[in-house]
This record gives sequence, C-alpha cells and structure tokens, in this order.
Amino acid sequence: MVKAASFANVWFSFCRKHDIEPRNLNSYFDATGDLTKNKRQQDFMKDRRKVKREHHEFKVRINGLSDSIQRRSKAFNA
Repeated sequence: MVKAASFANVWFSFCRKHDIEPRNLNSYFDATGDLTKNKRQQDFMKDRRKVKREHHEFKVRINGLSDSIQRRSKAFNA
C-alpha cells in the first residue's frame, strides 16, 4: 500500500502539473499521437521520463510481490 500511495503521488502530481486528462495510467502510456501538444516540451519530457521509470519500477515490484510472499511464507512455516 505504501508503494502504491507513493507512486500515486508521483503520477497525480505529473497529471496536475501538465493538465493530463484522463488520468488513466495505462491509457496514457498506450496512447498514440502527439503527447507534447500544448506542453512545455523540455520540462514535460523530463517529468514524463521520470513517471514512466517510476511506473516501470512499480510494476516490477508488484509483479514480484507474489514470489516474495511465497518465499516469506515458506520460511515462516519451515
């Protein structure tokens, strides 16, 4: 939950700063077209790279969570 809240803070701050609508994360990164339209190019691209990197790291952590839980459970029950 802490990791999700931390990422949500990064994502929603980016959305507010750059007027991103809708705020659906997957739709945004899957979208085609000019994402820089009406944006301050350099600042926007820097922030977008940061959010994309944070999103990737968040997905890796979430996807690895079930393995981590299983390992901890086995160690606890051993």
